[in-house]
Amino acid sequence: MKTALKASVILSWIILVVSCGFVLLGLIGSLIVGPQAGFVIVVLFGAVGLHSYESLRLRNCIIYNSPMDKKTPLSLQVMGFIAMFFSFVVVTNGFTLLRHAKETAQENRKMLVEYFKPYEKVDLALMFQMMAVGMVVFGLAILINVLMSMSLLRWYRSQDQNQ
Repeated sequence: MKTALKASVILSWIILVVSCGFVLLGLIGSLIVGPQAGFVIVVLFGAVGLHSYESLRLRNCIIYNSPMDKKTPLSLQVMGFIAMFFSFVVVTNGFTLLRHAKETAQENRKMLVEYFKPYEKVDLALMFQMMAVGMVVFGLAILINVLMSMSLLRWYRSQDQNQ
């Protein structure tokens, strides 16, 4: 149980920081490009960040044996569902990008040929592969965090009903 709580808090903090950074980037992008472009990013990463926050609140309720707010389990489940959906999308896109990294690099070179003249020696395929691996790792971290928080919530509810 202690290792699950430690792993959950570490994953929650990492995911919370990363998702808040992407929410900030989405808001800045919305101001620059328009609200439609950043809205999906803000909503999905916001849901992931809110789930991580609720997971940290659940951890505090378990450690300090304090009562949980009535809305916390529902919020944790709803945001967990959205975060799980988002993790599947990120992992799928990561594997797709990993499979087609060379083609993606060639297309980007064709589209932006005048910008790439100083950077011709940069291996874009390797860059896209690294980005794909990062996407898969981040998506799996979100999925593991959601599954761990749901199991901790189930454990907390069973302990609460026993008392």
